[in-house]
Amino acid sequence: MRRFRDTSPAALLVAVQFTLAPGLAILIGNRDEFEYGPGAVLPTLIGLALVVVAVLTGIGAALPDTARSRYTALLFSLGVLGWVQASFLGGGYGQLTGAPIDWSLFTVRGWLDLAFWVLVLVTCCRYHAVLIRRIGFLAPLLTIVILMAVTVTGMTTTDESAVEETVDPASLAKFSRTRNVLHVLLDGFQTGTFLEIVEDEGLGDDLEGFTVFTENAGVAAYTAMSVPAIFSGQVYDGRETPAEYHHRKLREGGFHHRLYDEGFAVHLIPKVPMVGEGYTMYAETPHTYGLDRASGVRQQALFMLDLGMFRSSPHFVRRLIHNGGNWRLGHLGGDKMKGLNTHQRAFFAAFIDRLEVVYDQPAYHFIHLMPPHDPFVTLPDGSDAGRILETNHENYLTEARETLTLFLGLLQRLRDAGIYDATLIVLHADPGMGEVGKRPGDTRKLKLPRAAALLAVKPLGGSGPLAYSIAPTCVAAIPATILD
Repeated sequence: MRRFRDTSPAALLVAVQFTLAPGLAILIGNRDEFEYGPGAVLPTLIGLALVVVAVLTGIGAALPDTARSRYTALLFSLGVLGWVQASFLGGGYGQLTGAPIDWSLFTVRGWLDLAFWVLVLVTCCRYHAVLIRRIGFLAPLLTIVILMAVTVTGMTTTDESAVEETVDPASLAKFSRTRNVLHVLLDGFQTGTFLEIVEDEGLGDDLEGFTVFTENAGVAAYTAMSVPAIFSGQVYDGRETPAEYHHRKLREGGFHHRLYDEGFAVHLIPKVPMVGEGYTMYAETPHTYGLDRASGVRQQALFMLDLGMFRSSPHFVRRLIHNGGNWRLGHLGGDKMKGLNTHQRAFFAAFIDRLEVVYDQPAYHFIHLMPPHDPFVTLPDGSDAGRILETNHENYLTEARETLTLFLGLLQRLRDAGIYDATLIVLHADPGMGEVGKRPGDTRKLKLPRAAALLAVKPLGGSGPLAYSIAPTCVAAIPATILD
């Protein structure tokens, strides 16, 4: 029995630090980025942690006394190092969205990490006899500290996830017989790419009544700062915190409130949370679509595990776990891992399929989709690659083409329902993606506010061939355009 008791506290520390706490903390702090909350994935994560504890403890119990002492000291030092790495040595890799990381920027940091880990591990193994007498107290203490930190984070972090999580966003595809506003935001869609696809595919006739504003610009480099400007018409000026700006412009002052007050049925399907007031129906765009709940929870739990191990590991190991955005454990969930863009298009297709005309009052629909933004996951035949593809112009073009094809399908559904003429349609991007280089291997992207963000508008009763305008516009002009 002592064999198990000697190793189990250190094994529990390793399991909590590498498989449970960091991933859970990330989920709590970024709830709106994930489909399922902590309660959904916690049983899976706890189960994985218990398996790790059982395996590590069993290995220790099988070792002779001296080897078990060194082994236990090694486990304890791994737990401590993982906690230090996750808590104080973050790395500054940027947003882990699937975009490539330039690992060469962190080479020196990586060698310093490695030296630190080797020094601590060697020291703990060298003085295992002294350390082993204290691990029974120190390991549980640190484990409690780690779990308490996650608990406090959960208690002090507002859950800004979607309300009515059981609502299928596709069920919001209810339009008006009299007058509609269809407002579609395709994240990162460049004007130049849109025009390239339209010309190559001969799609001008499918965009009857539309005008493309070829000089349209974004107003901020990132979606979270662009969307409030898109709904309020006011650009962030630094006089308040970004969170205050976001809340005031989206949840209290967006133009959709005006439409709602004027008697519109307002259906919001945002990607950036807008939950609050000023709408009839609300459901955020799903991160997964078409997966049963068990598969979705399993995939997210494995992603949490990947993130936790990434945060708790030294730099060079982080690169192995990240695997170019194709996280190491994410593919172990049974089903082939599909990218966010694939799920988003599956949802959009379901929205189009369910479209019905039910309202006598006017209706406004806002839909914010991720594609064609990276990470790119779509093959030229439209199927999911099962991995993240290289960030280049060809892969971006494929994502954009597939998404635009769906949008044209939506236009046809409006025609079939007899409400195309009675619908004001605004199709646009947020900041644009900058330029995804056309040269092979060129992954550079500009993060400039004036990247050419798509804006195409079809007014009520609009007809005639696709037109072009060089009028200087920006996405902050959208509220005035729709309210007019």
